[in-house]
Amino acid sequence: NLQFAWTHQQEFSKRTRLTADVNYSSNTSVQRQVGFNPQLVMSTIRSGVNLQAQRGPFNIGIGANRVQYPGRPQVDQTLPTLSISSRPLRIGSFATWTPSRPGRPR
Repeated sequence: NLQFAWTHQQEFSKRTRLTADVNYSSNTSVQRQVGFNPQLVMSTIRSGVNLQAQRGPFNIGIGANRVQYPGRPQVDQTLPTLSISSRPLRIGSFATWTPSRPGRPR
């Protein structure tokens, strides 16, 4: 059984940052069979990588997520993920626009 964990954070500039928390197990059944702590035996194995960059008024995030489940071959992956947000934008001297995603109807 091969298992590893790696955590890394790096700031390339004041506006660009990389965060990685990678965990992997080649055989999740071993984790379930040899563990004594019930919480650890049933816990998922999660990984995530994210690159955050600020460009002008926008914050951009690009990343990936992966989840392995103990004792079964199921793997959930979200690849790639993308998020874009903005601080309020000034439109002329009379208006400010705050971009946001549309709300859900209630």
